[in-house]
Amino acid sequence: MEGIYAKTNQAPDLQYSYKNSFVFSVECKYRSQYSDEITIASDAQLKRYKEYAQKNREKVYVVLGIGGQPQLPESIYLLPLKEISKSKINLSYIEQFKKDTDKFWFNTKTYELI
Repeated sequence: MEGIYAKTNQAPDLQYSYKNSFVFSVECKYRSQYSDEITIASDAQLKRYKEYAQKNREKVYVVLGIGGQPQLPESIYLLPLKEISKSKINLSYIEQFKKDTDKFWFNTKTYELI
């Protein structure tokens, strides 16, 4: 039901730790169709992700797959949550976060997912 979700399901999909402490979390999203604007998440979801990041002092990323199939999207974007200010984003804006590969790296010096 819309607007109803499990209270235990408010955290991002994946949580990664390094040296026994949580370092960052990832919310996974897939969109089969898009136009000039794409909905990343609902306003309520986006608010929960930002509250989670602040409360847990974690970096949160949204990995967005667009087109193709969920298991093999045509395009993959790695968006830092701090760069998302609204639930709908212009596709031209997220181009800067497009990954040419499906591999991501965690930089242990900067604590950034790249």
